Amino acid sequence: MNHANNILSAFLEKRKRNHFLFYLVPFVALSIPIVYILLTGGIRFDEEYYSMLYLLNYDHGFLARGLVGEVLTHLAGVVTPEVQRTTILVFTGLWVIGASLCIGRALCKCDTETDRFSLTAFLLLFLCLMSFTTGTCYYDDKLDKFIWALTFFSVFSAGNRILRCIFVPVLSFTAMLSNPIFFFTSMPLIAIIMFDKFQKQHYSPVEGITTIGTFTLCGLLGVYASYAQAHLGFSSPDEFLDFYFANSAVPLKPEVRENFKVWIIEYFADSPADLLRNLYNINGVQWEGRTTTISTTLFVAVPILTVFIWFWSHTVKNETNKFRKFIFALCPLSLLLLVPTVLLSWEAEKYYGSAILVHLSLLIYFIGEKDPAVLATLDKIKNIVREKPILLPAFFGCYAAIFMVI
Repeated sequence: MNHANNILSAFLEKRKRNHFLFYLVPFVALSIPIVYILLTGGIRFDEEYYSMLYLLNYDHGFLARGLVGEVLTHLAGVVTPEVQRTTILVFTGLWVIGASLCIGRALCKCDTETDRFSLTAFLLLFLCLMSFTTGTCYYDDKLDKFIWALTFFSVFSAGNRILRCIFVPVLSFTAMLSNPIFFFTSMPLIAIIMFDKFQKQHYSPVEGITTIGTFTLCGLLGVYASYAQAHLGFSSPDEFLDFYFANSAVPLKPEVRENFKVWIIEYFADSPADLLRNLYNINGVQWEGRTTTISTTLFVAVPILTVFIWFWSHTVKNETNKFRKFIFALCPLSLLLLVPTVLLSWEAEKYYGSAILVHLSLLIYFIGEKDPAVLATLDKIKNIVREKPILLPAFFGCYAAIFMVI
């Protein structure tokens, strides 16, 4: 172990003046799967639910998740499978660039201290190998990869005072227009980092207005999107589908049309109570995947997210500054945003993975910032592991569960 640390120390000492490799290595590593996929069959194209996300636009009024379809229908007119595959590939490339920038910066901040660098590299490896991350960003054609690309660019921009006052609001609004679920998934990551910068900039009014204003306006946009989509004026699900799939080169199969009528029930609910009843019937009674969701919740999400809650609560105790206590208290409180996403969706596993990704990213961020309260909590964990070595294999067991299930 000492020999390995000596080699790592020598490497860090040699490279501490040249950070280019810290950005290049993750970029190459994250790009290899893209090359492999392209050589073995290309990006997957889903002819069912997610294909609709590339067709929705604003021709019939303001519709949540309509930005991508609006751009595609203006640029390409008819959305063919080739157009969709190209768009998905662009989103994947943006994700790789954004993730590489954030990973590179995290490694650069720790490149002079072996222990922190080793821990950061391990957490980043853990994060990148999660099947949720690789599945979403390489194989799937969901909009999530674009949302996370915008998130990573926002996190990277937050490291520069000028960039975070310009790009973070713009990127956040772009993400909200692409999919309002951004507010519940990765917006907490951006908000907490922005609050941290606000405090470290001696409570700059510009930082405060940018942070609170961006978070508030994104929330209001989400509320308005929910209101607007209930007033689009379609008389029936069939009219809704006919209108949007008129821009698709792929015919809507009869059996898929029937599934779509269920999936777009939110646009035709008479009241919030009616919507909740329908969603409960679809996601709780009729849904065949509920067993997987229950097992994932009990044996993967609850244990791992409980560890994060324990970690942030102890960090709050280790912190003496009241505003920083508030910042760290936001970390476990952000998990409350999981509730609406899980209750209103049949993709609970995806949102569990998203929450884990957010909290790992926050942990890596605060390690890079050398935050005393976070480092003190990590020291406490080291002592606990020394006293109870069984915890380490238990951790790897949870990792294996995430890799196989999420």
